[in-house]
Amino acid sequence: MRSVPLVFAIALLSVGWATGGGAAQILFTLFGEDVFKRGASGIGIIWGCAGLGLLFGGIVANWLGKWLSFNGYKLVIFIDFVVHGTTYVLFSQAKEFRWALFFIFVSRAGMAINSVLNYSYLLRTVNNRYRGRVFATIETFTWTMMMVSMMGAGIASTHYDPRLIGTIAGLLSSTTAIFWGWANWTGRLPQPALAVAEQTEPEVHPDHAV
Repeated sequence: MRSVPLVFAIALLSVGWATGGGAAQILFTLFGEDVFKRGASGIGIIWGCAGLGLLFGGIVANWLGKWLSFNGYKLVIFIDFVVHGTTYVLFSQAKEFRWALFFIFVSRAGMAINSVLNYSYLLRTVNNRYRGRVFATIETFTWTMMMVSMMGAGIASTHYDPRLIGTIAGLLSSTTAIFWGWANWTGRLPQPALAVAEQTEPEVHPDHAV
């Protein structure tokens, strides 16, 4: 992972997002129940809009990925992280429930675009022999940070307003774009070579088949 700057950067990007992303698992419940006073239905609606945002973002990423250049991909990741964090802050500060739903939809759409594009590059870059270990390492560190973020948000919720916690979580996720942008614009994210496919099974010709 360290030998390929893009792979290492994507791993750090995932962990950086999780610093604020884990808090969302706590905050959605707090916002639906306590901030907007809408009970279980409010919680469900917030989660539903977040899910729709993920679906929409995945569709957009699939379309973008077909024609984006490598430099275009890196720029989209930077912009999306800014959008993701900014709209999460706006969600946390929204006074009306409908605006909160809109902002969380946009925030999750931006996150989905990032995830699809990043994992597409990982699949094309990481050699078959290491792919499982690379993905497992990234997921382990990401989910560990998610748990830390969730725990921190849970403890903080007993002392601070959910809107403040949400704002901090959004800023933490958004600042990840600064490090990605710095690495990109200082030439530290060159385009890696594509992984070479390995033939693991013998090729069977039709005339040799039984």
